[in-house]
Amino acid sequence: MDVAIHSKRTRSLKEEKFTPIAPLKPKAPPAKIAAKRLILKKLKLSMGEVIFETVDHNRLHLGQFLSWVDFLTDIRHERSWIVTQTRKWKERSQFVYGIFLVKDNTHIGNIDAHAIDWVNHKVEIGYWLAERFEGHGYMTEAVQAIERALFDVGFHRIVIQCNSKNKLSARIPLRCGYLLEGVLRQNAIEKGQFRDTMVFSKIATD
Repeated sequence: MDVAIHSKRTRSLKEEKFTPIAPLKPKAPPAKIAAKRLILKKLKLSMGEVIFETVDHNRLHLGQFLSWVDFLTDIRHERSWIVTQTRKWKERSQFVYGIFLVKDNTHIGNIDAHAIDWVNHKVEIGYWLAERFEGHGYMTEAVQAIERALFDVGFHRIVIQCNSKNKLSARIPLRCGYLLEGVLRQNAIEKGQFRDTMVFSKIATD
């Protein structure tokens, strides 16, 4: 290579400037997030009974894909879980909301931000919905609401994962404009069997 050309390229690389991306400063999203028909509320111990009732009335439905349902058999378990989630909120390691209808304050499910990575600006959303409220666009609305709040916090990448057999759950990220990045083959055991996991993502610039 010509020495002059090599020298010019070296100078060009040295002169090239970039701004390093710093880790996000841990910050909680709002305790309440309003949507058109819904309000997402940070969990409180006083919500324990109503959330447990929602789970209990939907035990067979939710238990198809959610292993934790089998272990949530008593209101005391729900209250203990809320205490744990309150601690995690303070630690900025997980943010869980109850989903309530604006019109009558009925609890219809939960949605959360977990697998939080402040260094790499990424987070994952999880959710569940009572069976009788499916098919009305409520979870799509809830995902869009929490997504806006998470991007406002500063996250760059949001991920949603679900069992490849959970067709209802998989439709939600697609409706919200998420990209299906791929399917992880038999990457987890659920209900005693290996499962394939669909991975969806959205970037702040999408």
